[in-house]
Amino acid sequence: MKTQTCILCGLPLSDEKTNREHYVPQTLIRNFGKLGVPATWTHALRVNSYGAFSNSRVLPIGHHREWATVEVHERCNLDASPMCQDLKWWIDNPGALPSDQAYERVLSYYGRLWSIDPGDLCWGQCQQDLGDCISGLTYEPGHLQVGWMFIGRHGERKLNDQHFHTIYLGTIEGLEDLIK
Repeated sequence: MKTQTCILCGLPLSDEKTNREHYVPQTLIRNFGKLGVPATWTHALRVNSYGAFSNSRVLPIGHHREWATVEVHERCNLDASPMCQDLKWWIDNPGALPSDQAYERVLSYYGRLWSIDPGDLCWGQCQQDLGDCISGLTYEPGHLQVGWMFIGRHGERKLNDQHFHTIYLGTIEGLEDLIK
């Protein structure tokens, strides 16, 4: 479903050329194995809610242009490139700390995306074993967790996105159980 405004800048989509931006960046998707996402998690569940309207779809991980994206202005999408490079650097250097500039760039991007003050967000590593899990919450406004990488609000999660998208990763059976 097409949104009326760009979620990154708030201006009407009809004003400029558009393309698709990933809520779950391609950098993370291409590195699921390095991030500790179980190989058995072959599918994604995307739940879309717009006011009273809601729908959900289970799709193979490879169909990320359908389950992980939203339409935005092309220039806003290009502005996210340095942030994706920051994420990739951290994936390749998980024990190191990102630079202050990288940390601020990632939090600024997600703060803008979620309409949350970047000072209320954190970016870090979480220790968890997903091996026996059949699914897990990956994305909702205010929360992104892919394997050991987490970006989200300090403390309690409060949603404030007019277009509420939730993404789970898991086995097809685990995800289908979520929508029963």
